[in-house]
Amino acid sequence: MQAADLPAQINLNRLGREARAYNGVISANNMQRLAELVGQVGIISAQLQIDDCAEKPRLTGECEARVELICERCLEPVSVDLHGELDALIIDRPEEVESIPMDQAVIIAPRGELDVTTLLEDELILALPVVPRHDDTECDGGQRHFGPPGEPLRQPDSPFTELNALKTSKRSEH
Repeated sequence: MQAADLPAQINLNRLGREARAYNGVISANNMQRLAELVGQVGIISAQLQIDDCAEKPRLTGECEARVELICERCLEPVSVDLHGELDALIIDRPEEVESIPMDQAVIIAPRGELDVTTLLEDELILALPVVPRHDDTECDGGQRHFGPPGEPLRQPDSPFTELNALKTSKRSEH
């Protein structure tokens, strides 16, 4: 396939028994859940391979996208590169899960229709950082100053200053 036309859906029943590879980009226009979580979605690229040599078809691959989030430190936009990896068996019905080992990921493709858009959207949502933020060198989130401009920063009172004064006065009494 060309780099510009990754299919939104793949009919597994039409693939045959040989492995198929799909490389390309897919539009983020139909990824409403991802759009609700991020400010802006860049190009979504993916490399997928479907291998039907085993008892059940196996999907492997990876996907990447650049999204814009809000930094939790400075509350400014930050670009984040998302990367997801796929390695799962494809099944038709949820009942088939019981015959698959617990540590093996599965994808349900009813009637052999694999929804690539939803699959990649799920993987990118899972790749979102829990706390989006700039690198430490790029973010001034910890350097906030409240009050009138030009006023020097007031050093907070240490609760141990008072204890140290008491300790020193007790020593001088002995």
